[in-house]
Amino acid sequence: MANSIAAAPKAADPKTAGDVIYLVSCAVNGTAAEKARIDAMDLGQVLAFAFRHMLRALVSSALLKAGFGLREYADCDILFDAARAEDVRALMEEQGYTTEQFGAGPHDIYHKAPL
Repeated sequence: MANSIAAAPKAADPKTAGDVIYLVSCAVNGTAAEKARIDAMDLGQVLAFAFRHMLRALVSSALLKAGFGLREYADCDILFDAARAEDVRALMEEQGYTTEQFGAGPHDIYHKAPL
């Protein structure tokens, strides 16, 4: 059985943590979040933080109530010859993905912001 090495989660910046607390508060209290405040958020960071801390349902509820649709997270497994790993990395980065993990185990990890 192959082992997978999980990277330690990055520490959230205070703004992201505050944004999540604000959205959770809106969801719990049944109030609509302010559109201008949401527009100033890095929603990718907010959703990643919420997911790591099991707050995704509350944050999603607040965003939906404020009129923001969400795209679910998805992953795509790509099988390739290990001898072509550098070629795959170059292709992924050309397509706008950032490399989070490369060559450190059985999985290379790439991310791309939602459209």
